[in-house]
Amino acid sequence: MSAARILGLYRVVFVALLSVASLQTIMVGREGGHIVAPLAASEIAAALALLWRPTRLLGACVLLGVFAVAQVLAALQGEWPTRFLQYAASTLLIVTLDRAVRTPRPQQRLGSPSLTHRATLFAAGAPRWPLPRLRLLSRRPPFARQC
Repeated sequence: MSAARILGLYRVVFVALLSVASLQTIMVGREGGHIVAPLAASEIAAALALLWRPTRLLGACVLLGVFAVAQVLAALQGEWPTRFLQYAASTLLIVTLDRAVRTPRPQQRLGSPSLTHRATLFAAGAPRWPLPRLRLLSRRPPFARQC
């Protein structure tokens, strides 16, 4: 299974759990009085925005704001739950990993037909070998042009 699929599955599960928790909060309506229902409704809308790529960043920003307000409301009641911090960390993880997984490698970005799979293999293996060793093995500096 690829990293993109695992991240997509994690995103769907996260959105489902957030939506269920928000629906429970709306039905019970306990913590914070009248502010809780609109806060939970905006949390559901922002969580659903995480599922669609063009609105993912906006949804993450709204979710982070909702979690901050919920943390402050809980603190005003004398509670210090960590669940809002965990939700915020998961939201940041989803957005950050999504950008990292979807960002093309430099050789893919260039679209050069002369770059083959060997460039990717070299890029993956180069950090394991210090540059002086590469020079000793090939008798020329790495990345030197062949004339």
